[in-house]
Amino acid sequence: MTNNPGAPDVRDYAVILRHTQQKPNRHRKVVFALGGFTERGTAAAGRYLAHNWFELWERHVQGVFDSGSLGDFLVVLEGPSLPESVSEWWSEDEGLNVTPQRLFDKGIKCEWSDRLANKTG
Repeated sequence: MTNNPGAPDVRDYAVILRHTQQKPNRHRKVVFALGGFTERGTAAAGRYLAHNWFELWERHVQGVFDSGSLGDFLVVLEGPSLPESVSEWWSEDEGLNVTPQRLFDKGIKCEWSDRLANKTG
């Protein structure tokens, strides 16, 4: 691997985070945070979210509100660090992605898994 960030063999990584803040009177505020190792990675995360939102919504948001997860997720993306290669970015469905259900199932205590514990307990 070379140190040149534009070299074809360099991989870049990015994340897309969807987090729901609970507000008084049952109001919710949904926040998205996107970031990459490089500026190109951050741009790829934005493009990935825009182009794949419906699929992400179906997988993580649709029909989960009764479970307590509120549709929150953290998706890890990987792709080439070349500016013209954004279409080659992908997400590993199970591997590195994080959801409230996965945290709850693994016994990891945090705000997301506590929401599920409160619904089931």
